[in-house]
This record gives sequence, C-alpha cells and structure tokens, in this order.
Amino acid sequence: LTEGAFSVFGFDWSPDGSEIVFDHAPSQDPGDGGNADLSIVEVETGKLRPLVTQPGPDTNPRFSPDGTQVAFESAMARERFYYTNGYVAVVPRAGGAPVSLTPSFDEDASLAGWGPSGIWFGAGQKTEAGLFRLDPATKAVARVALESTPVGFGFSFDRGFERVAYVGSSPTA
Repeated sequence: LTEGAFSVFGFDWSPDGSEIVFDHAPSQDPGDGGNADLSIVEVETGKLRPLVTQPGPDTNPRFSPDGTQVAFESAMARERFYYTNGYVAVVPRAGGAPVSLTPSFDEDASLAGWGPSGIWFGAGQKTEAGLFRLDPATKAVARVALESTPVGFGFSFDRGFERVAYVGSSPTA
C-alpha cells in the first residue's frame, strides 16, 4: 500500500478496517539520527496522510478501541532522546499536537496495545520487567500483578484485553 523513500516498521489497523497507521524512517541506517514519523494510509485508495512529524523517534502506533486516537512510543521531540526515557503519547486520528501521557513514568515504555480498560505497556523496573496499564484520561499508571516475572516485554492480549500471554519465569518455573 505504501511507496516512498522510507522504511516501514510497526503498524496497526484502525478498528473499522479503513486505515492503517504506521511508523516509518528515512532509512534503516542507524546513522540517520533515529528519526521516525507516523502516517496513515487509506486501505481502499492508498492515499497517505502524515500524522506525527516531530523530530526524533515516534514509533509502535496503536489505535484506540473507538478509533479516534492513536497511542505511540515517543521521544516528544527532545534533542538528546537517546539518553532519556521515552514516553507513551497520543494524537487524534485526524491529526493534531501529540500529548505525552507518561511524563513522570521513570522507564522506557514498550507499548503493547490499547484495550477497553486502558493502554497497556511493558517496562523495566529496577531488575524486573513488568506489565503496566495506563488510564489515558487521568494519566495514572498501575503495575499489573502477574503470576510470574515477564522475560522481556512481549505481551499478547485476547481481543477483549481480558487475558494476557507472555513468557515468564519464577523461582519454580
């Protein structure tokens, strides 16, 4: 569906199936400064529309359940983003200014999805990985209790975001 002088990485279908939001970079060369933007492509026509074009990396987009917003991982245009924590941000599907939802969360968030009960992400805390739920309305972040410690940030949810699968470990397993 896309053509151009860029490389496509992460993407997500809109809930109504009419559009795909994706992140793209000018090249796969790590020397390009880590810039990545978000765009939306209409599935039927192939028409591209820029969504987020600020400096630095904006990646891993996820549509809200109602399709009106897009969450993504972002450096929020900070100049020295490589040495600082990344944020979970949102932008309206129609476009506009991105807003950081996790300015006080003290780790890099790895976005896992957006379900009816909030935005889900993985992150390290001290020496462990964890799963977190973010309320986009209040910006409150809560760590989710799991039966074992996740190994990495690979989480997969059922369609209703009621159950999660992950690789984990514990003292006995």
